[in-house]
Amino acid sequence: MRVRVGVILSLVTATILGSCEWFLEPEDPADDPPATYSVTYQPNGADGGAVPVDDTQYTAGNTVTVLGNTGGLARDGYSFVGWNTASDGDRTAYTTGATFAMPAVDVALYATWSPNPTFTVTYDENGADSGTVPVDTMSYEEGATVTVLGNIGGLRKTGSEFAGWNTAAIGTGTDRAPGDTFAMPAADRTLYAQWSPFSFVAATPTETANYKGIAFGGGLFAAINFNGTNRVMTSADGITWTARSAAEANAWFSLTYGDGLFVAVSTNGTNRVMTSADGATWTARAAAAANDWVSVTHGDGMYVAVSLNGANQVMTSPDGTIWTARTATEAASWSSVSYGNGVFVAVNQAGGVMTSPDGITWTSRTAAETNSWQSVTFGDGLFVAVANSGTNRVMTSPDGVTWTARQAAEANQWVNVTYGDGLFVAVSTTGTNRAMTSADGTTWTATPAATDNSWEAVAYGNGRFVAVGAFGATDRVMYAVWGP
Repeated sequence: MRVRVGVILSLVTATILGSCEWFLEPEDPADDPPATYSVTYQPNGADGGAVPVDDTQYTAGNTVTVLGNTGGLARDGYSFVGWNTASDGDRTAYTTGATFAMPAVDVALYATWSPNPTFTVTYDENGADSGTVPVDTMSYEEGATVTVLGNIGGLRKTGSEFAGWNTAAIGTGTDRAPGDTFAMPAADRTLYAQWSPFSFVAATPTETANYKGIAFGGGLFAAINFNGTNRVMTSADGITWTARSAAEANAWFSLTYGDGLFVAVSTNGTNRVMTSADGATWTARAAAAANDWVSVTHGDGMYVAVSLNGANQVMTSPDGTIWTARTATEAASWSSVSYGNGVFVAVNQAGGVMTSPDGITWTSRTAAETNSWQSVTFGDGLFVAVANSGTNRVMTSPDGVTWTARQAAEANQWVNVTYGDGLFVAVSTTGTNRAMTSADGTTWTATPAATDNSWEAVAYGNGRFVAVGAFGATDRVMYAVWGP
């Protein structure tokens, strides 16, 4: 209590006491100022912004108006929803502009946070027959930036090419290409794989000849024929072709590319091999024997060719120039040879198979059926062979040793098969649909050829399948496209 000092001076002359006295008079308590209290605001987990400041000093019973989030408090993943008298939000809640009577104590108001809703992006294979969809493990708030994933799981659909994603399964929504970004809506989003159908388009060769072989290498397609004026032609895209002169006017049947060199073989002529570093200038080379050489491949630093006849129906060369005769496992019409997974595999028209680790020493193997096997290739860990006769005109093997019969799309005379970009493609000389495709070598889908020519060979390069043919229409080249 504060006291006012009042001085009452009383001078008493007393003979007996002879003294002076001072008296203190107490002050009235009603004159004291009232106690005051404050309101403070706490960020309560905010990672940005500043709390509002209330400078008012309140007495008990005064009306307090709750301030808003004037300092822009923010918390990642949360939204500001108001204030509470407890940091855990379990007591009295206040919104901006609310009022309350000031108690006789200081008050702390804690920011209250509500987790923002999050949404997910999922990917749908939409009819793929192999591979897996990409998985986006992120959770997105509304408005967050989403980056569209690519086809990292290798989705495949036989006879089609992956063409990106769309917000609708039938492609009527919004297209989303891998790498695109978009703002996340306030809902989960599904992106559906889109597939462009595979089809062939006709192209015109440099002359109307009977083309038997095609290969891709060094950024260039090269094709050979057995009866034209210029028996070689080249193309960067498989559409526009340039005539090239062969080393000799032989019946050129097959060519390959390896170690920076094109190598072609023929069934007749003085020199039944020719080589070229660029597909334009060709040099004649002597074969190991005057056989009907019909197939050549390259693998592990070795060129290997097989023939339909002769005493030694295999020949090898480390450089494509000097060739050495080798002995096949049997005297048969060896029609095709390929390399993969560390082994050479050859097939013949009598239903035989042989394998070799080096192209020199060969071992006989048993085919899935004794068909007239015309061509063999390797891709994605699998050998695939096709035939022009038999019940099942396809067979597959992971190692060239054990073979399994597969049903072709149609009972055509299938004469050549290749692999590229996750797809096996075979062509035939007969049938309604003279091409077929497969993502796994097991299940095949018929595909119409560009024309009803006798399609003899197919190769893959520069993102495109290109086939060449003999007989029939003058457009004896066709190339694959995806899309309407």
